[in-house]
Formats: sequence, C-alpha cells, structure tokens
Amino acid sequence: RAEAGELIGTPDIRAQIVETERLLAEAGLRRLPYLSERIVRNTEVGAAGKFDDILFEVSTERLLIADLKSKPTAFYSWMTVDAQLATYANADWMLCIGLRGCAHSRENARYQDGPRRRGVDLTEGVILHVPSDGGPARLERADLVQGWETAKLARQVIDHRSAGKSAGRHARSAWITR
Repeated sequence: RAEAGELIGTPDIRAQIVETERLLAEAGLRRLPYLSERIVRNTEVGAAGKFDDILFEVSTERLLIADLKSKPTAFYSWMTVDAQLATYANADWMLCIGLRGCAHSRENARYQDGPRRRGVDLTEGVILHVPSDGGPARLERADLVQGWETAKLARQVIDHRSAGKSAGRHARSAWITR
C-alpha cells in the first residue's frame, strides 16, 4: 500500500490494511513519504535491518519508528520487539538507493542520515500489530529505552561468545606447569 498507493491482496488482507490505516489516523499518526521499508545500519551494536515506517505524530510533532508485526497471538515477551525497534531508531545511517534523490543502483548506493540523526524519538515506538490469523489490528507501544539497553547487552554477549571461541583464547587454554 505504501509503495503502490493501492490496496492489493485478498479481501481479508485489504480489510486489515484499511483497519490499520484507520487506527493510525485515529491516533493522529501519519506515514512519511520515502521513510518506509528503509534499510538502516546501526554501527554502535553492529546491526542492520529494514524498518517498516517512520510516523509523524501530529499532536506532538514527534517522529516515531514503527514496525509491522503479523504474529497471530499476543507477544509472550516484548524484549525482542523493543530491542529491534530501538536498534532501528538508534541507527545513524540509512541506505539511499532507488529513491528520489538517491542512487539508482546498488553499485552507487550511499548512506544518508538515519533515524537517530533525523530526530526520531528514542523513548517509544509504534508496533503495527496486524495478526496473520485475521484478528483485529491494533497499535502497541514499544519501549525503546529498555529495548536499547537490551540491544547493547545482546551485542556484549555476542562479543564475549566470539572471544571465547577465538583462536587466541584456544591458544591460551593449555595448562603449562612452571
């Protein structure tokens, strides 16, 4: 819908899209052109990914990172969702390819300011929860403060695990009697 400007898919999918758009409008949230389905690079935690939208909240003029989730059931834990959206929001860089004012080929792709540099709110984000089983669409809040702490901790764990498997660590493992 964001790219084509038209409703596509089955009647059920089209109904969910319309419902999601209604929820966004009711909440005073607007999708921003050229800020959907964008690839970001977060150098602080060494991650890249593609967020679904940056939304403009009319009442506060905040920019909010948003991501679509189609899980049919309620989230058992918000930890991974919060960390994912926080990583997107805290990304300094966004790939610029195939858009107006950007490179038209991967060979000429470049980076432009990402969500953090554009002033995206770093405290909360929006989860567009559209259950794949046809359940009602809803907007949910992502805690980006806790999510960012989780993302940084995950980076530390990954780094420690890598160090534990490194050639240098294996070389230091033999017990030498002095």
